[in-house]
Amino acid sequence: RLNDGSEIIGRVLRSDAARDVALVEIDRSLAGALPLRTGLPNRAETVYAVGSPDDTGLAGTITRGIVSQVRTDERGLDWIQADVDIHPGSSGGPLLDADGNVLGIAAWARVDPGGATRGLNFFVPIGDALEALGIRLVNLNVVDPIDPNADLEVDFDHVRLGAIVVPLPPSLLQMSGAGL
Repeated sequence: RLNDGSEIIGRVLRSDAARDVALVEIDRSLAGALPLRTGLPNRAETVYAVGSPDDTGLAGTITRGIVSQVRTDERGLDWIQADVDIHPGSSGGPLLDADGNVLGIAAWARVDPGGATRGLNFFVPIGDALEALGIRLVNLNVVDPIDPNADLEVDFDHVRLGAIVVPLPPSLLQMSGAGL
């Protein structure tokens, strides 16, 4: 759902349950581009989270904080821990650095029984999300892969807020059954 209340219909092309991320195809004219920063942030680096807290009418809320730490869980997955406030409904929103580069994707926050956040908020590093989806960013046009499970190469000009928008080649559309 967009800030104006309209909704976008998307189609999941790839997903990864362990990272809880997906590659969703949408009309690419609907979102502005933001650059990605695939490296991990520095401790105490200023960050901004963009989200839409549930049932508040506050879509597009921006909060500011710092990176507390990059943590690795028992499965070996990295998480960016930050005190930048996020709330239920903000999952999937971008974590930005001070230059507006996407560093991560909002995943979860620790909340008390009353629903108040505790400043313990966790984000999937964008580089990990791309890797989990088999996406490799390059400064080239999208290649025409033969295998639908092969890595996709994505032109930075087609990276959009909240989704990686890829102009799919006809052979991949045919293999995916999109029928476009």
